[in-house]
Amino acid sequence: MAVVDLLNSMDDSTYSRMVAAYVIGYKVTDTNAHIRPAQDSADLGVTICYNSVRDNSCAVPLLSDGNLVAINPVNWRTDATPATLVSPISPDTVTATLDTVSKLLIVSGYTPDNYMIPLIGRDGNYHKLEISLYCQVLQRNIALRARTFVQIEN
Repeated sequence: MAVVDLLNSMDDSTYSRMVAAYVIGYKVTDTNAHIRPAQDSADLGVTICYNSVRDNSCAVPLLSDGNLVAINPVNWRTDATPATLVSPISPDTVTATLDTVSKLLIVSGYTPDNYMIPLIGRDGNYHKLEISLYCQVLQRNIALRARTFVQIEN
């Protein structure tokens, strides 16, 4: 939520130096000059957003209702092409598929069936795992976008 607020209040000069904004596990309900949805793994000045769930019934409205921006952080696609990932937090191989209608990332293959967010209590909503599940692909992506930015600036 804080990243969305920052993007909405950012001045143009600061935005011109922004490599990318990662809105992980929260919704983006409007787009503007400073909120441009990412289209691939290396575009700059964009917003990366995803919300991971076991299925659509596991969504938490506070985190995902009305979301307009989504990309699969495993294959960096905005369509429904599935992508496989060996989980760094479990012995599982998981598949992440973007639901292009709900803008949710549907994750299959994660074995803790009873994973539940404390306080929110929605079984199958992987909000608290958003960074740790994708940490390796996010690290590579941040490095790629930063290199791309530096090359353009030089």
